[in-house]
Amino acid sequence: MFDIKRFSSLFLLTTIFLWSNGLYSQGIFGDDEEIIGTELNGIIYLNEFQAGFSLNTNGYSINARKSWSPNAFFERGYEASVVMIRHPKEINSYNPIIYGGSSYPYGKLNSLYALRFGFGENHEIAEKIDLGSVEINYFYYGGLSIGGVKPIYLEIIEGDRLVTRKYEPTEHTINNIYGGVPFTKGFSEIKIYPGIYAKFGLNFDYKVSTVKIATIETGMVIDYYFKEVPIMAKTKNYSYFLAYYVSINFGKKWN
Repeated sequence: MFDIKRFSSLFLLTTIFLWSNGLYSQGIFGDDEEIIGTELNGIIYLNEFQAGFSLNTNGYSINARKSWSPNAFFERGYEASVVMIRHPKEINSYNPIIYGGSSYPYGKLNSLYALRFGFGENHEIAEKIDLGSVEINYFYYGGLSIGGVKPIYLEIIEGDRLVTRKYEPTEHTINNIYGGVPFTKGFSEIKIYPGIYAKFGLNFDYKVSTVKIATIETGMVIDYYFKEVPIMAKTKNYSYFLAYYVSINFGKKWN
């Protein structure tokens, strides 16, 4: 289940790490690149790999991208992501009577996870030409979004004992739900929902290096499934999910 505080802290710590690593690299570069005066050596690298994580308005994801350069001004590539997608009405709750239970999303029937596999292009807007500059690109990607719908299990109060049950909205209420259970429960019952996705946005490469990559990426992504995805029991469900996101990625370039 999504913990905004945990992922916000992770996002901040990773940003600080990459920023400090970028400052360090201004003075120490090793043998794989050369700085001429205050300008970076203008070598065109043909291959690139980067990976990172995204904090989305409807969840989070882990991402990887492999690309190559047909010329100096744009790249083509493949990407893959593992995504957790939340319903817009999903809110975590606690048992209002009994203290000690973990939080759970009241009214949630299923969790939606997705595997995205896509192809796209990255086009340069502004080139990184010296130590103080940032490379700016716009991109667009799209492809398959394979949704996996996993049923929600909860700890239920039955008499004087706690039992694990699959959530049933007609039987389980805020008074007899004690709390959530580990998210791994129910993975053997996943149902597949095929779909497609599209994303576009901007990325900013601020790494003071010609071969290392450290980018912040921001954009919009939409997942569309060919039938409605039953996430919530007591509100409208959808076949599409639109989100804005910020991603931190790092990697390297080579020939």
